[in-house]
Amino acid sequence: MLDASSRAKVQEIRRQITEDKGRHRSEIQRAANSEHAVIWQRANATYDEILLALNGSAGTLTAQHVQTLHERCDEAINLRKLEHMALRSREGQILEGVVRTDDDRKVVARSDARRKRESAQWEQFKDAAVADKESISIGDIPFPSKESLLVKSLQTPVRRKKAFQKMAMRWHPDKFIQKFGKKLDDSSEAKERVTAVFQDITNTLQ
Repeated sequence: MLDASSRAKVQEIRRQITEDKGRHRSEIQRAANSEHAVIWQRANATYDEILLALNGSAGTLTAQHVQTLHERCDEAINLRKLEHMALRSREGQILEGVVRTDDDRKVVARSDARRKRESAQWEQFKDAAVADKESISIGDIPFPSKESLLVKSLQTPVRRKKAFQKMAMRWHPDKFIQKFGKKLDDSSEAKERVTAVFQDITNTLQ
């Protein structure tokens, strides 16, 4: 039996998803076969998974499960908004380095906070790996999130170029393997993941 706080979160999840879908239903229709539509398709697939988890586990939901779904819902909506901002920026609808609305600023602030956490996690990982860690598993590597890359893409061209150069030095497959390869449990799997991350960095920041 869920407590009042968890029941309120369940209602909040349903409300957020319903509002986000409903508010932009006409935009989804107008955006058929465009990059905007692809973003909406990804977001709606995630929303449907969250709702399915709520409905399918209605009788066995725990407070922790509800909290996890609530966080996932918030992240999905924030990522969807950030992807649209990045796309509008590429299309010239948002000036480079300028965040126009209060909602845009909230989205960027949240995503920038995540970027800073990931940066701190990288420094901890690097220090531990270099200093005393005997082996490194895939789970130890703090890969950057799509959200943190997208928020970097909204910077001015000069700052975006600097961000790309910094991330390229960190995540270029050859450089990564050269630095950490001897301690990796599975260097081939790690290189495959790092290569995919580097490609995402290139696509997002260049």
